[in-house]
Amino acid sequence: MKRQILAIPVVMVFALMGCGGDGDGDGNAQGQSADDQPAKETGQAFKVDFAANDVGKRLCSALTQDEIGKLVGEKVETGEVSGPLGSACTWDLPDDLSVMVQVVPPEYWEPHDTQGHRELTGIADQAYVERSGFGDGWVAGAMRKDLVVVADVGGDDTEKAAIDVLKLTLTRLK
Repeated sequence: MKRQILAIPVVMVFALMGCGGDGDGDGNAQGQSADDQPAKETGQAFKVDFAANDVGKRLCSALTQDEIGKLVGEKVETGEVSGPLGSACTWDLPDDLSVMVQVVPPEYWEPHDTQGHRELTGIADQAYVERSGFGDGWVAGAMRKDLVVVADVGGDDTEKAAIDVLKLTLTRLK
């Protein structure tokens, strides 16, 4: 019985920590810097912490629905966390297409040399754009020393949009 009683306060502490519940209303839990907090307002940069398994949630907050819509030239739905371990955010487009951005550790980088593959310069340590392996669309990817970003935009004429989404994403990652 004693374990059950102790478990309730521990669960409550974790719940309060998860809500940023220090009571001051700014969403910033005591002892945590702003860099350690999820992006509260859309369009805000954030520090990537792969151990927290919240990259997708942070991407969905850091890249606004309006920004993604403007880059792809279509109205998009609200971003939803997706990908393995919540490492991505996906915005649905009309016609069963979507925009997906994923951020993973650098050890997941793979060289790309498919037909139609093109190296991009001035974006990151390494970057590329190519046709999506999933059918319609284009994929743009970049590797920095600390992370890999992949932007996949559905649709036939979306090469520029994929590159633009990649560039915007890189500006939001500290």
